[in-house]
Amino acid sequence: MNHRCSSAFRSTPVLVLFCLLSALSIRILWGKEPPPEIALHVRFSDAEGFPVTDLEPQEVRVWQGSRALEVRGVLGPSEPFDAGLVLDVSPSVEQYVDAIRQETSSFFRSLRNRDRGMILTFDSQIYVDCDWTTDRDEIDEAIFEFGLHKRGEQSVIFDALAVSLEQKFWKRGPRQILIFMSDGVEHGSEETKEQESLEVARRSGLVVYAIQYDPREHYLRLHRGAAHDPTWEPPPGTTGGTVGGIFVGTGRPSTGDLADYKVGRILERSTKYMREVAESGRGSYHLMRQSFDLQSIYRSILEDLSDLTTITIARPEPADGRFLEVRIESTRPGVTATPLTRGAWANR
Repeated sequence: MNHRCSSAFRSTPVLVLFCLLSALSIRILWGKEPPPEIALHVRFSDAEGFPVTDLEPQEVRVWQGSRALEVRGVLGPSEPFDAGLVLDVSPSVEQYVDAIRQETSSFFRSLRNRDRGMILTFDSQIYVDCDWTTDRDEIDEAIFEFGLHKRGEQSVIFDALAVSLEQKFWKRGPRQILIFMSDGVEHGSEETKEQESLEVARRSGLVVYAIQYDPREHYLRLHRGAAHDPTWEPPPGTTGGTVGGIFVGTGRPSTGDLADYKVGRILERSTKYMREVAESGRGSYHLMRQSFDLQSIYRSILEDLSDLTTITIARPEPADGRFLEVRIESTRPGVTATPLTRGAWANR
């Protein structure tokens, strides 16, 4: 049985709906009834710096100023979590497809049996390739078949991040991670703006890992095109007229110089956004320069999760959307808390 959804997540009949969801993401998200608890992600370590992962709720204190907040639960690394991959499958991914398939399959098969996985892909639309499941065969099928749908020539990165968080992660539980893999180049989100997408990540309560695959080779081919001839040499002492290179005698026509400049700016902007995604989602940023980098990136994410503890606290009343800056402590002697964030939003 093919578990891929037969239609795009943002297929034509529902395009207007999802554009509205993206445009009004903050207002819609905050208007929903919030979960009764807030999740805080933290690492505990002993005096020697070794992870401490066996704390009980009575050994943890969470303070908002001088006020002690009610600790509902302490979920250590052995507790199951949901891991969702949101993958950019626009044309710039093609050189990395084989590595992504192999290493992503290995990553999900490295998770515990109770951990659930999900695969979303996007180009100019968003696709549910595999919805939440513990069945590794279903996940593998989605991984090895991704891209069989018609690939768009553009990628709606801002829409993909905001809509996937709102529609597929909302209220699933306190222990969730999103792996957001993209070149980071935005081509045409219908409504969601850059800062809106980051705001959704900040307020989501998830741990978001951003993996950026290097887009330079693809965009150099795109911008240089057939007009670039690296063997061309301008006449001595000239720039070659209207088609000459910027630097005399370098053998590089202006098309090549401009392409390098454009691609450099693309990488600068896209890297900035992907770093901000990771920061907003309390996770880490990784640049995949070569295909073989992905194995070590996935390994570092698994190591990152191996000592991650999630604390749930009762939601303060009223849940008015304000940011709660908290302090986390342990009553066990010698144990130090290192939170991934200074707090959480009251309505999330």
